[in-house]
Amino acid sequence: PMPDGSLISTHEDITEREKLYAELAAQKEELRAQNERFDAALRNMSQGLCMFDAEQRVLMANERYAEIYGLTLDQVTPGTTLRQIIEHRIAKGIFAGANPEAYIQERLARFHEASVAVHRLSDGRSICIRRQPMAEGGCKLDNIDYVVFYDKPFLKFERLLETYVAFAPRGYKSFAMAIPLWM
Repeated sequence: PMPDGSLISTHEDITEREKLYAELAAQKEELRAQNERFDAALRNMSQGLCMFDAEQRVLMANERYAEIYGLTLDQVTPGTTLRQIIEHRIAKGIFAGANPEAYIQERLARFHEASVAVHRLSDGRSICIRRQPMAEGGCKLDNIDYVVFYDKPFLKFERLLETYVAFAPRGYKSFAMAIPLWM
């Protein structure tokens, strides 16, 4: 109220604002669900995945990537450089070629080149590495800097069995089709 007893009152149509808030809340929920699905895919894929920015720093890496090279998740956290990762691998005795320093130089020099290569590691394993550098060094879903493939045979078999058990007896047909391919 005003000193003379009068009153000023404002009225505003907030229908559009409320619609925008509702749309924003729906988008936020969809983004949360999409991130949850993406995280589940990263956790459950059999391949190691590590994405780097243009400065050769980790943007993200899944647990499988660290496991393939005998690293901890702390050693592949965002911001870790490719050089640091390679040095951690060498410290564990895991590298390709006879000379660790030459391996570091080769990996760093070829960072921006697209390639598919099989690396024969010092521990006897063969790792297929697919690299697709991105023009701007940014992160797009259809372009990934590094994808590392390596399947442990018994882990793969265990996953086949777990899938069959989870969907038994309906999963028998897919299980019967997968076993010959696995062997």
